[in-house]
Amino acid sequence: MSRLKFINIHIIAALFLLMLTACTSNTNTAEISETSITAETTTSRTETEITTTEETTVTETQTTAENSDYIVIRGEKYSTSLTELDLYFEMLSDEDIKDLDKMTNLTYLNLEYNKISDLSPLKNLTNLTKLNLGCTYISDISPLKNLTDLTYLNLGCNEISDISTLKDLTNLEYLGLTENQINDMSPLKKLTNLRRLELDGDQISDDDAENLKQTLPNCDIVLFT
Repeated sequence: MSRLKFINIHIIAALFLLMLTACTSNTNTAEISETSITAETTTSRTETEITTTEETTVTETQTTAENSDYIVIRGEKYSTSLTELDLYFEMLSDEDIKDLDKMTNLTYLNLEYNKISDLSPLKNLTNLTKLNLGCTYISDISPLKNLTDLTYLNLGCNEISDISTLKDLTNLEYLGLTENQINDMSPLKKLTNLRRLELDGDQISDDDAENLKQTLPNCDIVLFT
């Protein structure tokens, strides 16, 4: 009897081990399944976040494009439908005015007393009739060559030496060139519509001054103050 009892004990122990192994296997399988679910959830969230970010970026880009009916200068919005814009003494830089090329409806623009030197954003503003660029540190005025509707142009107190661009701006009635570095005034001889020309402080000889007076008899020429 004791031998049979011994065998039964071993059989029970073996069955217990089998049951224990089965339980452990099920637990591991459950843990692996949970890990897989967690990984899938994380991946799904990441993909969703990426998609959302991309959609947001596209939306922002579209919004910017749609908002081309205004420009922003130093945090201020200006409608591109404006016909007059006064930015006097705003201490603006070339970077600040780069979007002025979108303001094609302007007929009047005042940029006097700003720190700009690049006039390229103005080159297509062909509706301008009045433009004030006094005291702005400019030296190159070639971007203005297509602004042939101008009747008023102030370029005083700058660093301009070459004014050949002005010869085609034949609608000018007022031209301010005071305090520059101009010594060749010949391009001005074609501006027969001028009624006032300010040249005080420029390097103009007496002969050039006299020639201008003869060429532009209807123009009030200011040579000295």
